Amino acid sequence: MIEENLNPFHIAQTQFDRAADILRLEDGMRELLKHPKRQMIVSIPVKMDDGSLAVFEGYRVQHNIARGPAKGGIRYHPNVTLDEVKALAAWMTWKCATVNLPYGGGKGGVRVNPKTLSPTELERLTRRYATEIAPIIGPDRDIPAPDVYTDAQTMAWIMDTMSMFKGHTELGVVTGKPVELGGSRGRREATARGCQFTIREACRIKGLALNQARVVVQGYGNAGSAVARLLHEDGARIIAVSDSQGGIYNPQGLDPLAVLAVKKETGSVVNVSDAELISNEVAGTGVRHPRPGGIGESDHAPERRSYQSPHHRRGSQWADDTRSGSHSLRQGDLRHSRHFGQCWGRHRLVLRVGAGSVWLLLGRNGGERSIGTNHDASLRRRLPGDREAPGGHEDGGLRPRCGPRRRGHAGAGHFPMKPRVNPNGCREPR
Repeated sequence: MIEENLNPFHIAQTQFDRAADILRLEDGMRELLKHPKRQMIVSIPVKMDDGSLAVFEGYRVQHNIARGPAKGGIRYHPNVTLDEVKALAAWMTWKCATVNLPYGGGKGGVRVNPKTLSPTELERLTRRYATEIAPIIGPDRDIPAPDVYTDAQTMAWIMDTMSMFKGHTELGVVTGKPVELGGSRGRREATARGCQFTIREACRIKGLALNQARVVVQGYGNAGSAVARLLHEDGARIIAVSDSQGGIYNPQGLDPLAVLAVKKETGSVVNVSDAELISNEVAGTGVRHPRPGGIGESDHAPERRSYQSPHHRRGSQWADDTRSGSHSLRQGDLRHSRHFGQCWGRHRLVLRVGAGSVWLLLGRNGGERSIGTNHDASLRRRLPGDREAPGGHEDGGLRPRCGPRRRGHAGAGHFPMKPRVNPNGCREPR
């Protein structure tokens, strides 16, 4: 039995320490980047429809704003904790910096089960939460967005509340708004499209046909339902999906739009008629698979702290193995069972997306070609000082690469572009 620490902020700090060792960051910079700049805890009194008063706890964390205003979503969930929000804010800092966006990292959350609230109760909760965090958010301070169990309607309430305080329309206070209120077309599907593009590229690199793949989507909310639809349009067969109430399986394939319609009408995918009901249990543990997505631990957190299955962690928000350095691209041999995510032979690719996971399945037979492991050279990106990485050039290999693939080459598909040389004779990245 393996005992592991599932505190998300501790995991985020361990990940940071590993990266800082590679980058040889000085101690002072490490300490600065490991701790959030600002943490806000608020009490949110809400008058319920029956006349009673309930008080919920909310959080907003700004991890780092050196590069610009904090950016990060707001989630509603009964198991939200301050440490989880701190970890998510830190990851937003790294994500924005990695793609060179002029934003810092932020995150927010309210400890509530939104499924038990009426629409009017949700509106009152959202508007009071926005009022409480109003001193630290704004277009030039901190810009919230939708996350787990929040959506465009939630953002519209926040924008309207902030506009009332300012005396004018504050369109820039949140992203993910309805298009009619200044939102962006494609925003709802953006996370799913990123997943789709990543899967397409991984299949291209490994020479695999996406239109012959079978796909399992864990979590059928905003991101999960969209990625199921997009991969279905690419020709992949969606054979199983799940949400917080259970999973469904149809080896002939599911219609993502029909499943979404049933979920909207009844509240869960388990009510789809032309599919077999399956559990979310992980073989060998007897514990439920981690809840859809952005959520860290399973409903049975005490039992999950001790586990045997190496596949159990894949569905959690902080899916990185801080001991071994494993990443989201993994190879695993899953035994045949009727447990969600463990049927149907060998899975080849597990990709985190929004509030769930996408599992790309490529058949039952062990002789099939795998889509890659966490050590696959063709999927690695070099860091400065990594002399053994594919590509072979000494500048660290962080520039985009192009060129034809060559069979038998360890870094197939990754050839350096010709560097640009400035008047001083120094090479510049393209």
